[in-house]
Amino acid sequence: MSALRILHLTDTHILAEPGQTLYGVDTYGRTAALLDHVRRTAGAPDLAVLSGDCVDTPSAAAYGCLKALLAEHLAAPCLILPGNHDDPMLLKAMFPDAAVPQAIRDNWLFVLLDSTRPDSPSGMLSDAELARLEATLAEHPAQHALIALHHHPLPVGSPWMDAMGLAEDSAARLLEILRRSGNVRLVLCGHAHQEHAWTRHGVPLFVTPSSTVQFQPGCDAFTLDRLPPGCRWLELCPDGGFSSRLIWLPE
Repeated sequence: MSALRILHLTDTHILAEPGQTLYGVDTYGRTAALLDHVRRTAGAPDLAVLSGDCVDTPSAAAYGCLKALLAEHLAAPCLILPGNHDDPMLLKAMFPDAAVPQAIRDNWLFVLLDSTRPDSPSGMLSDAELARLEATLAEHPAQHALIALHHHPLPVGSPWMDAMGLAEDSAARLLEILRRSGNVRLVLCGHAHQEHAWTRHGVPLFVTPSSTVQFQPGCDAFTLDRLPPGCRWLELCPDGGFSSRLIWLPE
């Protein structure tokens, strides 16, 4: 059995029409260019994980634009979860086969968590969502588990962004599940528009940069960075090992 080739894409912030801009950036064009670059340099993934803020303002038009982008420039099956800019119900309606709570590919279990809270940019994991995570991990002890959520569970060192991260109690309960579980191999998230990595209880946690625009690390207030669009390429091995690297769109 060969390794699963996974593309982690996050914070695409697609708008209602191609060519529209956010912070002066064509989010559709940048994401399309990044996906084309990935295909040329790394090949086609077996699966893509989109971890939220899929659109900037949720509407059927924006999600339709995202759907067209993925069909033309990705052509791989997707798993999609919501971020604070998304409408979880509309996302599910527009992507019924991708916005699922979990999936199994080969001997890997993918658990997608909804960390959004209504009318707030910050995140939380409800009692029901945490219970589902524990139950799902317990039901599939033979599978290696990858957990994905939108909000970063640990501080990234930017006070304005950390105020919008995952709530401390939710983060503590998530980390406790990682400590007790024997089959979680890694955690993926986005939201911060920066690259970060930690290890807790032997489990790596990765924040992947945005496919559109980055935020400057270590700032007290909102500040754009000059780094290009990025994504994460992972190869998940049958024995639970994996490799991870970032792919940046060349300037």
